[in-house]
Amino acid sequence: MAADLNKVELGNSGTELIQDFQNRLSFSTRKIELSETLPFSASRIYYSSGSTASVWARYLIKKNLHPDLVSKIIIGLLKRNLFLSSTHDEAAIAIAMRNYHDHYEKGYPTSAAVQLDGTDLFRFEFANLGSKQPFVGANFDTESLIKKYNLANLTVPKTLSFLNPSKSGRVYYNATLDYSVDFSKIEPKDEGISISRQIFDDKMKPVTDLKLKRGEVYLVRLRTITRRPIADFVLRDPIPSVSEIVNTSFQTEGLSLASLEQSEKSYTWFESRPMIEKRYDAFVLTSSYLSAGIHEYLYVMRPISAGNSMLPSATGQAMYEPEIFGRTGGDIVEALK
Repeated sequence: MAADLNKVELGNSGTELIQDFQNRLSFSTRKIELSETLPFSASRIYYSSGSTASVWARYLIKKNLHPDLVSKIIIGLLKRNLFLSSTHDEAAIAIAMRNYHDHYEKGYPTSAAVQLDGTDLFRFEFANLGSKQPFVGANFDTESLIKKYNLANLTVPKTLSFLNPSKSGRVYYNATLDYSVDFSKIEPKDEGISISRQIFDDKMKPVTDLKLKRGEVYLVRLRTITRRPIADFVLRDPIPSVSEIVNTSFQTEGLSLASLEQSEKSYTWFESRPMIEKRYDAFVLTSSYLSAGIHEYLYVMRPISAGNSMLPSATGQAMYEPEIFGRTGGDIVEALK
């Protein structure tokens, strides 16, 4: 990739090379990772991921190829790990960013529009803002959308489009969805993180019917499986309202119960240990780095009042990549007198 980008022609070999590069990329909406083809120690001698991605971005911009891939590369470079970067990386990234700006962001957008199945939901002219910053926003209620746009068949997928009618510069957007759920009907989901939850009695027998005795202690085991390392991981397991988490760091509880939470997991000197919070309503674990593989976490719970209670899903996600997440199913717990 050290050749003059102006003189590099595509051809069949070039197409295969681009495809090979694209196959080595793994990305979400906020992060991009380039899989090295050489061992880490050797790869750093010849090139680094930052400079490699930068050169690829410059080439694709110059040849006006794969603009969607270019955008993902640029976003990934913006979210790069600075601790693994170098002055050479930063210089290459700066050049790629300037090329991206000159090619895609020249000029200023004068309008923005949002369409649902080709019908305008929202259209705005930035000139109407006067001297204000060109930021606009709108909220849409589901029921009003159904009435206004005659969305009779909701089983058919709808197309939501974000447009720049002015064809100048670029319009950036952020879309969120607010919704409410029935926790008892939630199904397990794996979007990069697999999570399972199991409850054991004091004899370490699984409790399958979720009928718990008030005053007894139960061990909750959370197991997470990830296929790739995750930076800034959070795991949250809400407890039923009829129960409490037993804090085994107290001497009164720890003398007899602390051994239940002991895990066979060992940490090397350079690994950061997870931070665990035993809150009144949930067990919360945060970790700055979660390696790929299987991880288990244990805590002790005790029902304190009789009755039925919702058992919401245990959820885990990458804090800065919310599209990478997982959850268990929801259920109902019965605490017996």
